Amino acid sequence: MAVGKLMGYSEASLKEIINISSSLGLATSRRTMLEGGTVRNVYAGVSGSMGILANDLAQSGFTGEADGLGTVYGSVVSDSFDGKAMVEGLGQRFEIARNYFKRHACCRYNHGSLDALENIMARRRDNPIRPEDIEKVEVETYSLAAQLCDQEPTNTLAAKFSIPFAMATFIVHGQAGIECFKPEAVKDPLTRALAGKVSVVEDPKLTAMMPGRRPSRVRLLLSSGEKLEAETWMNKGDFEDPYSAADLEDKYHGLADPIWGRKLAEELRSRVMVFEDVKDVNELTSLIAPLG
Repeated sequence: MAVGKLMGYSEASLKEIINISSSLGLATSRRTMLEGGTVRNVYAGVSGSMGILANDLAQSGFTGEADGLGTVYGSVVSDSFDGKAMVEGLGQRFEIARNYFKRHACCRYNHGSLDALENIMARRRDNPIRPEDIEKVEVETYSLAAQLCDQEPTNTLAAKFSIPFAMATFIVHGQAGIECFKPEAVKDPLTRALAGKVSVVEDPKLTAMMPGRRPSRVRLLLSSGEKLEAETWMNKGDFEDPYSAADLEDKYHGLADPIWGRKLAEELRSRVMVFEDVKDVNELTSLIAPLG
């Protein structure tokens, strides 16, 4: 649809490219993320490629079925399809404005638990909790998050979709940024041992709060017998509880500066922030093309 819109398709042509592209979609499994199957890293790229291919096919005279969306999404990859839901709020509610941003470099479903853990750690700044102080960590959360319970992830991707590892690496490093999920961090004996002490279970009452909330309850039991607990109801960074512009700028520079250097990263940021005024995208991409 985006390619057709950018190419200036008529209503009839746009309908055709939608019907063509409906036969080119991916039917994927969530198991890839749970098992660390890195094929999932190509999903977005392949989908983008299919959008361009659909345009090439339409321009070459290929056609789709009369109602590709209804057939594919109503009987092949799902058993029901509601076309009215697809256009509900069209032109009035823009999903990109309901986006979320991550400060933790892992699955969104981890974030509620990490936010609760961060609250606990913040209360103990004057007496920091050490990995060796922890007897066990108990996490109670909603159904989708409770699936991320692997205590022994095999690679970076699997670690990003593991609440036990995410909690352990946060405790060890004091944060859960990119460095905390690199291969060497995933293999770290201290972190892996701590991940083995983290249990994750579903609380049906928390699941019932979805999708309006994404709650998590975290409980740390220390070897001293002390018990520390915190709850969160919504991920920090979701559109209901957004980060500040300064928080997002810090996150950007944390990612971009090591790659491009501060000066170039700042120039790219300033240009992207007024992207609507850019006449030719090559003005922007030319700044980083030599680096590629």
